Amino acid sequence: MLKIDLEYRKLKRSKKEILFIRLGGNLNKNNINKIHNYIIPVIKKHKIENVILNLKKLKSMDQVGVQTIFLIKYAVKANGGNIYLCNGCDELSFKLKHLHLKGESSEARLIKNLGVRNGI
Repeated sequence: MLKIDLEYRKLKRSKKEILFIRLGGNLNKNNINKIHNYIIPVIKKHKIENVILNLKKLKSMDQVGVQTIFLIKYAVKANGGNIYLCNGCDELSFKLKHLHLKGESSEARLIKNLGVRNGI
């Protein structure tokens, strides 16, 4: 079962908008429709440029799940933005290594780094 928690936040000083996607459970061919039918269309429709993908509670991911993460990255890149990875265990981070996602150990560090880089 895949659990998805979404949060949309605007950073105060930089006015950067970030969509947090927190995944839990298993991301596999049996449940990727939630991402294909909801998350990717939201990113496209609202032209979201920054996504933080938190994998802290994700237990496993198959190759179809990796391809789905690539589709999220592609949708964000089409909007001129970036996707950032945090809290991925070594196994999941290794599976996503070829996607060249920017990463950090926690959401707080990513927010801080986004702010520093972008003049918050």
